Amino acid sequence: MKIKSTFVRDWPPRFKLKSWQDRRVAAINRISERRGIDANPDSPYWDEYCKIMSSEHCKNKKEYKEKYKND
Repeated sequence: MKIKSTFVRDWPPRFKLKSWQDRRVAAINRISERRGIDANPDSPYWDEYCKIMSSEHCKNKKEYKEKYKND
């Protein structure tokens, strides 16, 4: 089961992904797929995915990193 994102997975992309959140979710999907990891709460990337989805107010990755620096 893959984590859902706002774009259709097509790698390498023929179009620019819309946001840094979409690009990071796509990277998590690629890594998980290669390692055979399912998208569930036991996944090592689940916490990061949840943080990304709740950080829609962050305009860029730098803001995201500053907000979640201590987590």
